[in-house]
Amino acid sequence: MDYTLLESTINKTAPLIYMWEISDRDGRVTGRYIGKANRGDKRPTRHYSRNVNKLLRNEPYKNGKNYRRVHFALAEAVKAGDKITLSFLCNVSEEEDIFKVEGRYIRDFRCDADDGIGLNGPWKGPARVMVSMPRLEVGTTPIVQVKEPTLPA
Repeated sequence: MDYTLLESTINKTAPLIYMWEISDRDGRVTGRYIGKANRGDKRPTRHYSRNVNKLLRNEPYKNGKNYRRVHFALAEAVKAGDKITLSFLCNVSEEEDIFKVEGRYIRDFRCDADDGIGLNGPWKGPARVMVSMPRLEVGTTPIVQVKEPTLPA
């Protein structure tokens, strides 16, 4: 996954709040996600790329869990050739509650809004699940063998 890391004066080794933003070819923001990283920039700079690349290769997420909305949105942006940017918004001191700081940024950037752009919070429709079978293209039909149960005589 290719992305642009925006310049920042944030200490990248300290706890921080970050934002993924997806823009289409016309520059319209189509997705926005706020996250927290207790150990600095490793999570946003390495883990997201790894997870999105695994999703694009149709590989399962770790520990039997499902990919999150942000992973699907980033993967779709990669396929569409959309612009992906990563911003470090602020550092979080030991005296602050990183969950509260993250929540404030989620609200301020409307990342939990039901407008199709916010990628935080619950799914806006049925949750998408990564399955072991490749994703079907529109107009194709999976080939499935179904055996009818045999009834006792």
